[in-house]
Amino acid sequence: MSRLARGLALGAVGAVVFAAACDQGPSGPGALTATVVSPHGPEGAAVVSVTGETLGAVSAAGATQVFTSRNGAETRILLVNLTPGELRFRLEVPDLGAPTPPAVVLHVAGGDNVPRPIVSAYSVRFSR
Repeated sequence: MSRLARGLALGAVGAVVFAAACDQGPSGPGALTATVVSPHGPEGAAVVSVTGETLGAVSAAGATQVFTSRNGAETRILLVNLTPGELRFRLEVPDLGAPTPPAVVLHVAGGDNVPRPIVSAYSVRFSR
């Protein structure tokens, strides 16, 4: 085998090993941290809808208080900050390696407790 062929073969093996080591992160049951992404900065409260048949418990993250209501596959989550700030919660899921569940921000109140008239620019970011 020539030096060039040997070098290419070693490079290909190295690339495969490197790709296998760079997986998508943890798998199995665990908690995702969800953050409401606001175009206005610190917020006072929000209602988020998360959809998924196998969603687990919802809990507070940081200073945010959390209240939930389930109806079938939909979980509605009320997030309240006593002092305006980042709205966050934790969500138990059966597989951290699976795609994150669909989440929609339904309502938002600013730090002054006045409802935001338009919430289409808000989103929910999940992290593992």
